[in-house]
Amino acid sequence: MGSVLGFAIINGPIAFLGKASVHVFPRELILNVSGVLFLVFGIFLFLRKDFCEMPPDECTEKGISDARENGKVPGRKNGFIPSLGMILVAELGDKTQFGTLILAARFGKFWPVYAGVILALALSSLVGIVFGKKICSALPPKALSYLSSFVFILLGIYTLCFKP
Repeated sequence: MGSVLGFAIINGPIAFLGKASVHVFPRELILNVSGVLFLVFGIFLFLRKDFCEMPPDECTEKGISDARENGKVPGRKNGFIPSLGMILVAELGDKTQFGTLILAARFGKFWPVYAGVILALALSSLVGIVFGKKICSALPPKALSYLSSFVFILLGIYTLCFKP
């Protein structure tokens, strides 16, 4: 619940800014910039090197214990405040915000884009919470990063070639 609220707080102003940009910039420019940004994010994810090389279970356990030792993970039983804070900080300037900006600019609508983004982020958080450990034990972080980079690159090519 905390992560969804964090997403809502962070992406609301971005969706509004994207909607407003439709009245300032030509549609062709918005589509070209969004296509290039999708390509850049995809290439960035593909070239990333900051993966944990240990097996997923050891990597997760080590990351959590290291964070606790450094005072970065509160030892509270209720995860609402830590997840809210983490999302507010981690998502600031993230590709999700750029995607929200691009979609709101492309469609010129605030509420449908904002609702869609929040629903998608809520569902992805739910999947992460419910299936995260299973997915991470089945696929190494490098494979997940390559998969997401492939999706971003495809979106970039599609946007630049077909101007949806």
